[in-house]
This record gives sequence, structure tokens and C-alpha cells, in this order.
Amino acid sequence: MQNDGKLYNSIVIHNSARQGFGLSGTSGEVINCNIVFNQYLPDDIMEEGDLLFDDGLMYHIQYDTGGNILFPNGYNASRVVGVCCWRNKLNRYENSRNWFIAVDEVQRWWCPNGYVNGGGWNPPDIPNLFNYGDPGAALVDENGKSNTQTIVNCTYFISRPNGESDTLNTSNCAAKYCTEYKKGGLQWYLPSLGQMYQLQKNLTKVNEVLNKLNKTPISNDWYWTSTEVAGWGAWKFYFPTSTNQPASQDKKYSFKVRPMTELPLPQ
Repeated sequence: MQNDGKLYNSIVIHNSARQGFGLSGTSGEVINCNIVFNQYLPDDIMEEGDLLFDDGLMYHIQYDTGGNILFPNGYNASRVVGVCCWRNKLNRYENSRNWFIAVDEVQRWWCPNGYVNGGGWNPPDIPNLFNYGDPGAALVDENGKSNTQTIVNCTYFISRPNGESDTLNTSNCAAKYCTEYKKGGLQWYLPSLGQMYQLQKNLTKVNEVLNKLNKTPISNDWYWTSTEVAGWGAWKFYFPTSTNQPASQDKKYSFKVRPMTELPLPQ
């Protein structure tokens, strides 16, 4: 209970917090309540801005009095592969996830230019990848991991007889680049529009940490997402959204790409 909160005649179940169930403030009170399954979480539960190292260690970030990052013994900035940008949806800590955004970014097409018989442009509509025609609806897509696998597993990308190629590689496809990123031996993917939206909410903290690590911050620019509009296009996301709202775009264009990965909570 925060800010002198008061709770009376209640049952609280499945409470999860670092300090367990308690009060803050001088006049908070809990009276005639039954607290059931009060779970004390370990101190290494992730928060936005926390670090992911190349061996899979998730580290709750700490600073010295000068504001510099204090690394665990044997670790330094060069071993950081990701920064936590979202955690524990709806505070459901059991079987929950953390999303980490990579410390690197590149410029890539969404998919190959798709020349047909030497001319034109004909990208495939990815089978089993939902088409979101409206940005409001697209923001609910938080399935970047499965989206990415659906894209790279699509058999519609082929080598054409005249030598032109639609075959996916890390240079011509944003999703393929992300799956081959491999840092830390982790499974990286192209974030969905909804995941980029969640990242936007914590952008200030994430960029603060990236700058302290001397890594490339997430810039004021367009980034590809794995959320498809239709065969011709996909959704792109601008940081910050106060400058530009999410927009649909032809897949043949090149925008920034930053991989994401997800890991369960430390046990």
C-alpha cells in the first residue's frame, strides 16, 4: 500500500513484491484483512533499464555516487547485449517475461525488393501472419517473436531463374537479420508494433542506460516492426511518437532495425 493507503475488510491473494505486502507512509493501515500467498520476490527481478549480459545473466542495475554503472565482478559494458525495456505484464510475476532491446541497430529492408521477370515489385503476403489495417488495432500486436519466425519460415522467398534473388538473408530482410543476431546465444527477433509502443513508454530510461554504456541510443527515426499491413506493406514506428505516429509503409523501403529478445523472470 503506497502513499498512506488504507485497506479494510479485504482478502489479498497472490501478492508479489520485493518487500512482500506492506505499507508506506506514516498513516497507511491495513485492518481486518487476510493476506494469502504473499510472495517475496528476489532483488534481481528485472526493471526497465536493467541489463542483460552475453552469458544470459540478468542484472538489476546499480550506480555509484557519481551515477556510473556498477558492474558485477567479471563484467563490463562490452558484455552487455540488451537493456530491459518492459517487464511483467499486469504485474503477473508468475511465468512472466522480460523484454530486452539490443544495444545495436542497423538499417534494413523489411524484405527483398522482389523483382519479378526483371521488373516491377511483388512482395509476398506472408501466410499465417495477421494483417493489421488499422494502427489502433496493430498496437495490440505484441507477438514479435512468433511474427519473426513466420516471416523467415515463409517459402515464398525464392531465387529466380534470371539470377535475381528473393532469398532471405541478413542484408535484405529485417526479420532475418534479427534471427541471426545471436548475441549471447539468445533468440532475437524483430519487435512487433505493440512491443515498440511499450518500449516508447520507457524510452527515456532505456536511452539513459545506453548512453552510460556508450552504446547507440534509440534515435529519432523510423524503425521497422514485424507487424504486417498486407502483402505490399508493414508497420513502422517512430521514436518518439509525439513527432510521428505509427505508419504503414511499402516493404521495399529501408529503415532502422533493432532486435529484441525475451526471457523469463529469474527464479
